[in-house]
Amino acid sequence: MMDEDGYELQLFEETVPEVAPDAERFEAKAGDTVKLVFVYKEPVRNRGVYDSERMWVQIIRCNESFIVGRLDNAPQFTDLLKSDATIQFHPKHILHFWKS
Repeated sequence: MMDEDGYELQLFEETVPEVAPDAERFEAKAGDTVKLVFVYKEPVRNRGVYDSERMWVQIIRCNESFIVGRLDNAPQFTDLLKSDATIQFHPKHILHFWKS
């Protein structure tokens, strides 16, 4: 994905303290809003160097192989993505769930 799209999603292991538990990540469902980390091939230099960005994605649908969501943020460090972009990901890409 990195070479084609210019970005990839970071995978997280459950052992990292700030990561949602696997039991929760693998039970994600349509309507949930989750935080993903987008890692960019070309870092952005703007008052610092930014090679990744955390953004919220609202889940549209899930199947056995992957999750489909809609980007619910306006990216600050890339032109590769726009708000409302469709994103495919795996539960292991989920960092957090939005808690209302």
